Amino acid sequence: MDKTLLQLLKKEFPLKTANYPKIKVKKEIGEYVINRYPLLACIGYIIAKEKYPEKTAKSLGIALANQYACWKNTRGYFTKSKIEKPNQKRKWQIEKEAEIINFCGESFVMKDEIILGAYYRKVWKKAEPREFDIKVIERFNQIKKNGFEFICQKIKEELNKLDPTIRNGFIDSPSNRLFFPFWKKVRDKLRSRQLWQI
Repeated sequence: MDKTLLQLLKKEFPLKTANYPKIKVKKEIGEYVINRYPLLACIGYIIAKEKYPEKTAKSLGIALANQYACWKNTRGYFTKSKIEKPNQKRKWQIEKEAEIINFCGESFVMKDEIILGAYYRKVWKKAEPREFDIKVIERFNQIKKNGFEFICQKIKEELNKLDPTIRNGFIDSPSNRLFFPFWKKVRDKLRSRQLWQI
């Protein structure tokens, strides 16, 4: 196109920039500061520490949270990317070498202080203690400085409100009738913005 024609077009038909009003987008702030998985793992850890060493307590916390996530999201089975399926002979061998423990209404297979999986499930997922450091401790500390210590204290306060026979039953109970009502009662309260004051 000729330069003179372009100049003429710009003069006769000037382009105007649109001045749309700026819309303020409100960032929706959720009711909770964290999801249930890290909270449940932390509760499991606090309860397990009353009987087990640190390494096992972390493993039990993760194993318990894995179980609840498994029930909620996949109707009881882990996704293909997260499974380990020992054949029947291997599973029997592992169970023979390992220890079966009851904890918060679940039965777990433990070997060398690490939870290998849930006893009554065909699909196992090993609960490494380092997962607890990443998925729980770091996560709570991202919310608030010393967030992990804060939530541990709040969980202990809630546990201390319970009748001692119920609380003591969490550690070795194969039935979920004791632990689940407690979990249901505190799960939203302990992750609420009101409690964390954020």
